[in-house]
Amino acid sequence: MNPADFADENPFHVLGIVPTLDPVAIKRAYFTALTKHPPHSDPEGFKRIRVAYEALGSRGEAASHVLSSAIDIEAELATLRAHHDAALAGAGQASSASAADAARVTRLTEGLARLDLETALTLFGREHG
Repeated sequence: MNPADFADENPFHVLGIVPTLDPVAIKRAYFTALTKHPPHSDPEGFKRIRVAYEALGSRGEAASHVLSSAIDIEAELATLRAHHDAALAGAGQASSASAADAARVTRLTEGLARLDLETALTLFGREHG
């Protein structure tokens, strides 16, 4: 078969990924596909994935294919969630911890402000003279 025979196929579909402009995702999908279609044992499959990968070789070509592809909103959201939910959860926990620390500092400061000198000196292990 001639590589032109594969030119009409959606390269994202051939590589098994959702349309993306992420060159790392495209390259990762290509190498994953290579493991399933090595050139020595599946030359036709290899040609097919090579044509798909080359079709996405530049950002302009990839953008053209992204724009002509149907967008799978659920898949895109799942990808975004996978990348960002853990970071957002960590930020939320850090924010909660910061708020809790701030509340403890406020309570301590207010408590210390209410102490008279004699009580403060006793609490901190000194006796006033």
